[in-house]
Amino acid sequence: MDIENQALADGHGPNISEAFTINGQPGDLYNCSFGTYKLKVVQGKTYLLRIINVALYSELFFTIANHTMTVVAIDACYTNPMVTDVMVISPGQTIDVLLTADQPLASYYMAAHYYDSLGSAYDATTTTAIITYENATPSTPLMPILPAVNDTSAAFKFYSSLTSLVNGPHWAPVPLKIDEEMFLTEGLGLVPCGANNTCGAPLGLQFAASMNNESFELPTKLSMLEASFYNLTSGIYTTDFPKYPPVVFDYTNTSNKLNTALIMTSRSTKVTKLKFDSTVEIVFQNTALVGKQSHPIHLHGYNFYVLAQGFGNYDPVNGPKMFNLVNPQKRNTVAVPVAGWTVIRFTANNPETPALRLDDANLGILPALLDHKSNPNEPSSRFPNLKEVNPDFGLGEPLGFGKLAFSSTASGWSRPRLVKLRKPKGRMETGKDDSGFNPLNTNVENSSGFVGNRILDAMGKLRFGSDQLRIPCVFKGIGIDKNAVSKLPQEIGVWLMHCHFDSHLSWGLATAFIVDDGPTPSTSLPPPPPDLPLCSSYAKQRRFFSKGGGNAETIFVYKRIVFAWFGSWPGFLVPCFIVFVWFSCTKCKAQYSFALKFWH
Repeated sequence: MDIENQALADGHGPNISEAFTINGQPGDLYNCSFGTYKLKVVQGKTYLLRIINVALYSELFFTIANHTMTVVAIDACYTNPMVTDVMVISPGQTIDVLLTADQPLASYYMAAHYYDSLGSAYDATTTTAIITYENATPSTPLMPILPAVNDTSAAFKFYSSLTSLVNGPHWAPVPLKIDEEMFLTEGLGLVPCGANNTCGAPLGLQFAASMNNESFELPTKLSMLEASFYNLTSGIYTTDFPKYPPVVFDYTNTSNKLNTALIMTSRSTKVTKLKFDSTVEIVFQNTALVGKQSHPIHLHGYNFYVLAQGFGNYDPVNGPKMFNLVNPQKRNTVAVPVAGWTVIRFTANNPETPALRLDDANLGILPALLDHKSNPNEPSSRFPNLKEVNPDFGLGEPLGFGKLAFSSTASGWSRPRLVKLRKPKGRMETGKDDSGFNPLNTNVENSSGFVGNRILDAMGKLRFGSDQLRIPCVFKGIGIDKNAVSKLPQEIGVWLMHCHFDSHLSWGLATAFIVDDGPTPSTSLPPPPPDLPLCSSYAKQRRFFSKGGGNAETIFVYKRIVFAWFGSWPGFLVPCFIVFVWFSCTKCKAQYSFALKFWH
């Protein structure tokens, strides 16, 4: 955090990392490594690896010596099986691959290194882990050949070759009717330094990042979700985010680099209002005003279809001819190509209402849960008893380190609870009050996809009467038995769309969508609880107003810590790229942590 704060204060880019890791270890090629992660396999067996890149700023190439991998899912969405010997993965993306141990008995390196789309200073280390065949004679592991760090063609080939598994689980056809169209330029820019200060970015200015020349700023007085609910938006945000860039120019032409007429951005908190159930199509256009670079863009709350990608400036005449409307890849984070463009489409809702139905079949389910009122020490009376626990899916106890686990996230309107499947009857119950702040926490905890007041997005709906159940097979979580039937929550509220490079988000490469209430109470945002915590290190007084005006009441919120996280990802198998991330809340002394743990 100190490194990023220093970069923001000085106006230059953050220092590069010193090493990459696989499951917490830099590997054999790094002098200070404490060890190398090893995965033992049995010849002839096939393994599912769930891979996630949680680096702050780095896209990574990944490969395994003498082995191919079959991609079967991305961002928890099923794909047509695609065989590859190398992958590229952006921060926040997940890839599920099948690995068949079909080589001679020996040891083989897994390896990853940086994909440098910008051409600037980068971490030149290569991280390794070892796949060791059972009964293999000890030997030096074979090293794979990785693409060159600047091999954009290899990266684009992988990104653009993925397609969805039509008629597979949770598939829905691409919506053809478009209600909202947006063209968003994105990239680095510059803003003035503070008074009497010279910054470290070009021209003595400070780095910024923007969409359509607007650098997003988080409000500090009130969360956007509260402001929207109580109609107290003055001074918090405006709804005039531009749908098109203010100036049309040759976006990817390097002759415009550092063009002072184009490079200066504006700081603002501008959002886009979307009607419930509207379909949105967005063209992301990278620019080259500071440099050419790939940008991973993540949308909270929704998966979207990636219709097409390409290099250069998007052509509105010929571009739609490239659209894949049959089986486009579906995901929540897309890497917009260096000096290129990407077109996505999504519908601003998710089907049906939050509920969980269990049939008579033997099954087990571990959903993620937001249950504001449950007593953490007693079984929840609102959950059904299961007929029988399925050991393939049900988990009956907290898991230790090295087993399936993930860190927590909480919204500003609720606190997550640990959900356990108790043996032998399989009663689901809340088992833990708050998610702790220990980055090495090894309990299975909430994976709801909600984030808190710092990021001010994805806080969705929460109904105390029925609890908010998140079914992870759709929302980036762990599995659900095929015999279970689920309904999913509507996505109403405030949702952030941002670059998954941490520094770019800090510089303002983000915007937000506010999705209007639907036509029924079950598709409308409920009021917040009266003890909604503030992001504050001391007691503060807050005045709540009823929606649409009316009575007011004064409450006191005492010293609390509010969670903040950029999203939630699936249950993880090895290998996983791992970092620890520390955030500071706006005007808040408390710090927050995120830690990735793994299962094999």
